[in-house]
Amino acid sequence: MSNMPKVSVIAAFYNVEAFADKCIRSICEQDLEDIEIILIDDGSVDRSGDICDEYALKDPRITVIHQENQGLSAVRNKGIAVAKGEYIGFVDGDDFINKKMYSEMYRIITENNADIAVCAREVVKEYEINDSKDFFEEQEPEEITVFNSTEALKEMFEYKKFWVEAWDKLYKKELFEGILYPEGKTREGVYTTYKIFDKAHKVVYTNQKLYAYVQRKGSIVHATFSKRNFDGLYAYDEMIPHFRNAEEELKKKLYYRCYVKSKIVLEEICAGDLSLDSFKYFDEYRDYVIDHKQYFLEADLDEEEIKHINNVINLGYAYFLKYRYRESTPKTVFHCIRRKLTNR
Repeated sequence: MSNMPKVSVIAAFYNVEAFADKCIRSICEQDLEDIEIILIDDGSVDRSGDICDEYALKDPRITVIHQENQGLSAVRNKGIAVAKGEYIGFVDGDDFINKKMYSEMYRIITENNADIAVCAREVVKEYEINDSKDFFEEQEPEEITVFNSTEALKEMFEYKKFWVEAWDKLYKKELFEGILYPEGKTREGVYTTYKIFDKAHKVVYTNQKLYAYVQRKGSIVHATFSKRNFDGLYAYDEMIPHFRNAEEELKKKLYYRCYVKSKIVLEEICAGDLSLDSFKYFDEYRDYVIDHKQYFLEADLDEEEIKHINNVINLGYAYFLKYRYRESTPKTVFHCIRRKLTNR
């Protein structure tokens, strides 16, 4: 490895011992050999950190950092601070990557003189994982798409070719100057990726599936609803003023993405058990809709979407229960309402 490796790969681990071996092995087996591998154990209480150390003994490209649990944003910030590569990529410790990921991403980012490269991802269920299956075997014929910054932001807000997540991308390290992931927040990509894309001049995308995102029940994204689920929604309160002077089409796509995210939060509230907390969360959701109605209406919502907003605001709990149960509402629901209203 040269003094300045082509790519620094930053991988985060927190209590993922069942996945760590496959993750690290997929990074070490990259056909782009000139990479720096930074494995950060974020205070794991299982064997995740030990597995990182074992790989470091076998591969001199690996640096292992052990720290007290600080969260994924702190891990990413630490990795960026110590990375020596010209480009940076992220891998989550419960995911794994195609052996061609960084050679392909490095190729397209340099050939197109781009600042960011993005790849397609394969979504894998936890129970599907086994070493005998090649999750990247079936690929479409390669298609490369080049975007300017505004075009890439529009694509991201529409969640079409790529998402806000950090891990399916390769970035010029210099893009992170002055930008940190928000420590103490979940959905850190929603708070950060738009800033990085806004600084970029050119973004290149390949339709090749190079990253495997593993869906598992214990992950932050699939955890039981809590107040932290609002983190991704409140990120838009930073994003909206950031793009105040942007072109109208971009703002409309941003506002519509904010509306969609608010609907996702409502669905997450409804997916949990009905309790006093669920009414409290609905109150917070309703307040958010009231405060952001003006932006939602600028997003060219259809009649049903506008009706939904008005029902949330005007009908309150009655609409929440109708929406949650759609057709039938158990009698026990009204006992929860009575208790909720008594405590107000």
